[in-house]
Amino acid sequence: MQKRGSNIALQGAQALASIEFMTATPTLSVAGREVRNTFQLMGTSEDSISLAIAWALANSPQFLAAFLRRHAASYSRELDVGIAVHRHETGGGITDVEIEIPGALHVIIEAKRGWVLPSKAQLEMYARRESFLNSNARIRKILTLRRCK
Repeated sequence: MQKRGSNIALQGAQALASIEFMTATPTLSVAGREVRNTFQLMGTSEDSISLAIAWALANSPQFLAAFLRRHAASYSRELDVGIAVHRHETGGGITDVEIEIPGALHVIIEAKRGWVLPSKAQLEMYARRESFLNSNARIRKILTLRRCK
């Protein structure tokens, strides 16, 4: 004798198996604006840009490898890569993103929204940061990243 619950579960499974799945792609919108990627869910501020880049570097080995090949000329999965967002240093401001490989690379990324570039004074302040000046990295860079629309 079959239990009533088992029969209902079997009927449900048969019903699901008979559904034809749509091939259309759904669209997601927030406050009337279409969302085309996950980062739009976070916003479009400079902080959102910094967080998105840092998240992508930390979670996509291919993106990290491409970034490091471009800026450090070599990459190995065995490297100890540190990625920091909004690191504060007295007298040196708050950086948007920093990427460090001990003894090899120290990159500061300054994110901007729109067509405005960081000021010369801001970039010089980052260049004078104690951690940047005292870094034993062979390659030290300050990069700017802009989201222009």
